[in-house]
Amino acid sequence: DAENREEFEDNIEKILGVRPEVIPGTEEADLSFLGATSIVHREVEAPYLVVDLGGGSTELVLGGDGVTHPSTQVQAAFSMNIGSVRMTERHLKNDPPTEGQIAEAVADIDAHIDEAFKTVPAGKTHTIIGVSGTVTTMTALAMGLTEYDHTVVDGARCTLEDAYAVDDRFLHMPREERLTYKTIHPGRVDVVGGGALVWNRVLAKVSGAAYEDHGQRIDSFMASEHGLLDGIVLDYGKRLLAAR
Repeated sequence: DAENREEFEDNIEKILGVRPEVIPGTEEADLSFLGATSIVHREVEAPYLVVDLGGGSTELVLGGDGVTHPSTQVQAAFSMNIGSVRMTERHLKNDPPTEGQIAEAVADIDAHIDEAFKTVPAGKTHTIIGVSGTVTTMTALAMGLTEYDHTVVDGARCTLEDAYAVDDRFLHMPREERLTYKTIHPGRVDVVGGGALVWNRVLAKVSGAAYEDHGQRIDSFMASEHGLLDGIVLDYGKRLLAAR
């Protein structure tokens, strides 16, 4: 939905000789799930819910239980029109945002999550796997890293309690203070609060749904450095092998 989409596609085609393929959110969700679960060990309990939190959209992808369906098989997916950039542009316009702006953003986010839950039975989740820059950045901050280190963050477990605390702190933090944290990429400084709020609400809503569904409280999530790009490569490789 970018205003200069055709201009961008035309220029890419001129430079590379091929026109970029714009994929729908559902396919993005499938590919993100494939990439994110590529590092999951057997001891991680299925079903998995992969949350790919981007700038313009957030995908929820639920995989199988590992018994009746393979744990790597997507059972349901939904792409929500919310993300770090969208929430910042729609609601969080002050620095730091006002409580009224935060309340409006929460209502917006929750409405999208509730709609997503009509398609994705999030209550069946046993393990939440978070991917994308927002999730890995907030995980690194929750772990107390002074500089970002993907080797430490990839596969790390973080409690929901720690996630809620760091998300809330950086949501209310002025931009000048956020700039002092080397853990945050400079290009993410302006929107990390919006992303943190989306992540906070997704964790809370999924955990609540899981408790209602099977009485199990989800108290942590796993961060993954492997997401959409890894899924694209794995999918392309599988298609090449199938074509032989």
